[in-house]
Amino acid sequence: MLHGPPGTGKTHLARAIASSTQSSVLVINGPELSSAYHGETESKLRDVFREAREKSPCIVVLDEIDALAPRREEGAGGEVEKRVVATLLTILDGIDPGGEQMQDRVVIIGTTNRPNAIDPALRRPGRFDREIEIGRSKLISMTSDFTAYRDPRCSSPLLHSQGPALEYTA
Repeated sequence: MLHGPPGTGKTHLARAIASSTQSSVLVINGPELSSAYHGETESKLRDVFREAREKSPCIVVLDEIDALAPRREEGAGGEVEKRVVATLLTILDGIDPGGEQMQDRVVIIGTTNRPNAIDPALRRPGRFDREIEIGRSKLISMTSDFTAYRDPRCSSPLLHSQGPALEYTA
């Protein structure tokens, strides 16, 4: 999970990782999956991961994951959020992190500005158990390890539509 203040490039970094590994990438904005209809959000979430398995190797970027899977509170209300979190946990538990074959490889990167707003069950081992804080000072230190470039010979849509990609140089 990548977390930090707005504008620090969390989503862009996740896209660059996918591009550099030559994996398919599905960028899902948490609020876009939400639906007012019973069961539709959960169905959309399952469809995303079904598509990711079909496109394997694939990186799924769950942008603004705090909107998709907020903390489940005790008491009445929040039934939709509870079902969505439960569905996401089931999906995450079913993904084999050491996929033996390339067609089984699906990696999930969550991004958020508010890591404490995410349900704690998502931060347990085997789920989003690796967290990287992307802060302004982190971005400055990363420039010594990564070089931003724009190469007109590159046909990557990431370079031309999203700004410069990152190339690892260490």
